[in-house]
Amino acid sequence: MACKLDSREYKLLLDPKQFSRTLTTDQANDFLYGIRDKLKLHGELVSRLRSQFSQPEVRKIQFWDLPNCALTANDFALRSRVENEKRKTTLKLRKADYFIVKSYYPKDEDWYDDVKFEEDIAPLEVKPKGADSSIVFPTEHSIRSRFSLSLTTKKEINESTTTEDIFDWYPLLNDGLDVPVPPGRTLIGGRVINESVAKGAEIDFSDGVEGKLALTIWSFTKPGVTLGNAQDEQNGAPEIAEISFTCKTTDDGDMSAKAAREAYDFFIALQTHLNVNMSDASKTSLALPDRCAHY
Repeated sequence: MACKLDSREYKLLLDPKQFSRTLTTDQANDFLYGIRDKLKLHGELVSRLRSQFSQPEVRKIQFWDLPNCALTANDFALRSRVENEKRKTTLKLRKADYFIVKSYYPKDEDWYDDVKFEEDIAPLEVKPKGADSSIVFPTEHSIRSRFSLSLTTKKEINESTTTEDIFDWYPLLNDGLDVPVPPGRTLIGGRVINESVAKGAEIDFSDGVEGKLALTIWSFTKPGVTLGNAQDEQNGAPEIAEISFTCKTTDDGDMSAKAAREAYDFFIALQTHLNVNMSDASKTSLALPDRCAHY
């Protein structure tokens, strides 16, 4: 069992109003040029940006939960993804405590098609109570970390998938949920998401560490649309936009202090100079089934 951090991913939600209905290569690269322009005062950081975004990848996503929202309540997220007519299902556990997440690392990695143990880094922020309240950032920008374990299988979720199916696919749920789960019940799904992701741009940090950038746009389909009938659904106005960059760790799951400091400085610069989302704390929170959104 090779339980080590695979990567560190820095994620920043943006104001989606600055993007059009469908993400194009030109739009993605215009945004990248805007980053270069806004970070001119950080000359060394800007000079490290290279390459451009390539043609955006397009896929469909839907998030699911158990009937009593037990997954969301226990920091799990269950996601279906359809890309090029191929479906994948991923269960992600995300918590602030490294050792708790690490304790769920599967003893048999071959049980799944893909296993990832990562650090998710976001801005340090607080969302006051109240549906209409805005995100509050501290006077000096900083970060918060959560650790995530992602387990992916090629099994397909649909409207007839039951709670027993999910516990069979993901045995760790037997120890990971602190509430009883009704047997024989089908899952509940959130709205289907049209996702466009532009990749290809990179930033060089010290000691051979590369930050691979991604610009992600989400638009939601109408209520009642499923993954099975969403292929002809047109994109609505973007409701979520995110800029992120991922840094792979070493073979030991490590990252040099110099590279980490540069990645930190770049992320703080993005928070400071970009037009960020002041309403929402994460993408997933907006994609959950309605009854689970308050957890």
